[in-house]
Amino acid sequence: MKVISHCAKGRNAGMLFAVFAVKKEIPVYILDSSGQKITTAWGKDGDVPVIGDYDGEGKTDTAIWRPSTGEWWIKQSNGAVVTKVWGQNGDVPVARDYDGDGKTDYAVWRPSTGEWWVIQSSNNGVKTELWGESTDIPVNQPVGQ
Repeated sequence: MKVISHCAKGRNAGMLFAVFAVKKEIPVYILDSSGQKITTAWGKDGDVPVIGDYDGEGKTDTAIWRPSTGEWWIKQSNGAVVTKVWGQNGDVPVARDYDGDGKTDYAVWRPSTGEWWVIQSSNNGVKTELWGESTDIPVNQPVGQ
């Protein structure tokens, strides 16, 4: 199991704790800041949890990144499913709000080159930054990675 946490902004803000059990299609168990337990089936063996607020409405979306294909699968709080291909096998997903617009940006860190690759949600522009070495561990990598 991987334990991850995320702090959302907005009306329903607060610390959100999630446990992601890595098996075939498995449930994600979430305990929100009000103590409500949420269970949702999302992802499959080998997927990496990348929860965040991808649409900026102040609620955390359940999301995974599939290393084998570079696909991001986001289940938004309104039930809509969004997919995007960003990254490649060997990358580390590091999704966060890098451009300050209140939305989680698709981002990966490439240990082989030390490059960060970010799609900024504010303008869909791509930003790259050389920062780190292959033995480094990015700070916002999911716990247990």
